Amino acid sequence: MKYNLKIHSLVGIIMKKLFLCLIIFCSLSVLAQDKIYLSNGQIILAKILKVTEENIEYKKYSNLEDSTFVTSIDKIQLIVYQNGESQTFLENSIKNGRLAFTNKSRINIDLIGYGLNAPTSISYEILNKKANMGIEIPFSVFYNSSGINGFMTGTNLKYYTSTNARGFYIGPALGVGLIKYYVYQYAHVTSNYYFGAYLGPTLGGQFQISNLFGINLNATGGLLSTFTYFDPTFFYSLTLGINFSF
Repeated sequence: MKYNLKIHSLVGIIMKKLFLCLIIFCSLSVLAQDKIYLSNGQIILAKILKVTEENIEYKKYSNLEDSTFVTSIDKIQLIVYQNGESQTFLENSIKNGRLAFTNKSRINIDLIGYGLNAPTSISYEILNKKANMGIEIPFSVFYNSSGINGFMTGTNLKYYTSTNARGFYIGPALGVGLIKYYVYQYAHVTSNYYFGAYLGPTLGGQFQISNLFGINLNATGGLLSTFTYFDPTFFYSLTLGINFSF
């Protein structure tokens, strides 16, 4: 009986030591991981392979035999290495003028405009994953020296030269809506709104002051006409506005 008690006691001690060793092993495994903190709040457990001025290469710690991943440092806020050392990237990006832009939508509002048959707009823009292309849906009011002469909506495609949806952009602009058309008959002039469309290029610049606010400069030109009276009219506009990102 005493012999059995000693065996059970010895087995218990061995199990406790094995459990303690398992905890230590798991703790060391966690500590051996590099941690990548993205600017969108995501944390990636990884093994860092290479760090350059533009991006980092790493393997996910959950599967070190898997593919090598590459991420731009503009999307990285912090790296904590397995030895406890850390490296901050977001501050360096700001100092170098490369402010990380993580929002994927924004509202653009024109404040000042000048032109001929010119549109002034408020628009919603959604950006792709790399933030180098935007699809903009504007609501535009066209005006000339006689006053308001049209209400339009449509789609503008904006291709950015930067991957942070800032700087210079260019693309096509297409819209449909109501256009005021003047009909001259003898000594009488009548006007009415008819369905019509516009088509032309748009170009400009987005200057992000922060991740939530920026300034827009835009130039748009092209032709607009009603469907009832096909009489293409040239238009152009230069606008200064602001944007709010979210």
